[in-house]
Amino acid sequence: MNILIYVMSLLMMLTLLTYGRLEIYRSFVITQKELERYRSRIGHLAIDNGAQQWYAWTTFSSKENSKKNSAPKEASPLINLYWLLHPEARNFYPQVEATYRELLKKIIHQVFGEQTNFKEALNINPQLVDDLIQAIEAAGHKLALENNPIKTKNGLENLDLGQPFLQDIYYSLLKGYNLSPSVNLGNKHLNLPTENITALDSNENNKSLDEGFEEYKHTAHTISLLDFVTLNPQKTKIRVYLAPKAILLAIFGDPSTVEEILQQRISLYYQVKKAEDNQLATEQFKHAFATRAINMPETMLDFTVTATDPRHYKVP
Repeated sequence: MNILIYVMSLLMMLTLLTYGRLEIYRSFVITQKELERYRSRIGHLAIDNGAQQWYAWTTFSSKENSKKNSAPKEASPLINLYWLLHPEARNFYPQVEATYRELLKKIIHQVFGEQTNFKEALNINPQLVDDLIQAIEAAGHKLALENNPIKTKNGLENLDLGQPFLQDIYYSLLKGYNLSPSVNLGNKHLNLPTENITALDSNENNKSLDEGFEEYKHTAHTISLLDFVTLNPQKTKIRVYLAPKAILLAIFGDPSTVEEILQQRISLYYQVKKAEDNQLATEQFKHAFATRAINMPETMLDFTVTATDPRHYKVP
């Protein structure tokens, strides 16, 4: 009887040991399988990452190209009146304010100087433009201090200059005058390589070469001071590549230099459109004209060239 109990106990111990070893074996096998799967997944991931990195190193990034060819966010082809109408901007950037003030003065003389009413008013008061700009600044500062600053071009109509004579002149500048016939603001003879124009423009609205040479023709019925200004506070530079001819003349002063700029802009446009990279064209443009501006800091000029046709560009 004692032997039977001993045998049963021994069998139970062997059973427990066998079951325990079986569990250990199963756990080991499961762990080994999981480890193999993990190593396999990590290995494939490492291979994928390596392949992606190699692809990034050895291929051209379209995003980088798009970024290179993108328009500069800090530049506008127009004169920024924000710096004249907001006193805090004037205090922080006095050089910018003074430069835009002088450009605005030149634009008013160039665009409206031959208009009969303006000429008569100028004969009465030779300091008319200086008085007008000073009154515009004062009215803008007053609204800004009243927490009602001018934020858009349309808001310029709300400026009260406080002097009826200046107010009438100011409204006439905003209203503008009729253009009849259309004014040609550029040079028709560009001397561009014919084969380049044919290759690039063959599918663009079926334009003929002669029509393609028609440059900077102002098709609007009226011309207004609003055509040359912006109030975007982020625009601290003037974009020479897209600036209107009147603004170019105010910046560079020399009509022959302006005509040269107009021609080179078209040439560089075709160059960028064909080559897809604007960096070289931008450097060429800057090198040719950056030092030829009159009383204009180079830091306020942007020479970025993009695939936008400056002949047909309309400021949004």
